[in-house]
Amino acid sequence: QAYQVEDYATALAAWQKISLHDMSNEDLLAAANTAQAAGNGAARDRWLQQAEQRGLGNNALYWWLHAQRYIPGQPELALSDLTRSINIAPSANAYVARATIYRQRHNVPAAVSDLRAALELEPNNSNIQAALGYALWDSGDIAQSREMLEQAHKGLPDDPALIRQLAYVNQRLDDMPATQHYARLVIDDIDNQ
Repeated sequence: QAYQVEDYATALAAWQKISLHDMSNEDLLAAANTAQAAGNGAARDRWLQQAEQRGLGNNALYWWLHAQRYIPGQPELALSDLTRSINIAPSANAYVARATIYRQRHNVPAAVSDLRAALELEPNNSNIQAALGYALWDSGDIAQSREMLEQAHKGLPDDPALIRQLAYVNQRLDDMPATQHYARLVIDDIDNQ
């Protein structure tokens, strides 16, 4: 229950009370995932080590969690783990994580490709739509960037960075009415702070 309401610290404390011997394979991965969400890398790594000892290396969640150990310091290792995760069972989380690394490494075409794949898996995810919009901006595809950012804005109407980006995108497309609309929203946001 604590995990469902995003009380990760309480959920993590509950997992830590269960002995490794009493945990199923699914429990180990769920506990490691909870530790990741709670920001406790040491606990995540302990459960991942136990999962590895149990032979869970053929599990997509295992490799996604394993990749988190290498972000941001060792992106090549993280990319390898994320690719393994995707090859086992594609997930939006793995595609988004890999796309983030690709963008940081200035491999925008690969980032766009992964974000499109993530969006196919979760077509209504506003965060993925926004990430794809930013990546399309980076690629120079301003019209498609606007399309994605506008979709994202419907689900994230109060995101100030998204609103600013929409002002820039519309300015670049010489759409002055839309530019003025988003610029007013940016100014309203500044006035409300």
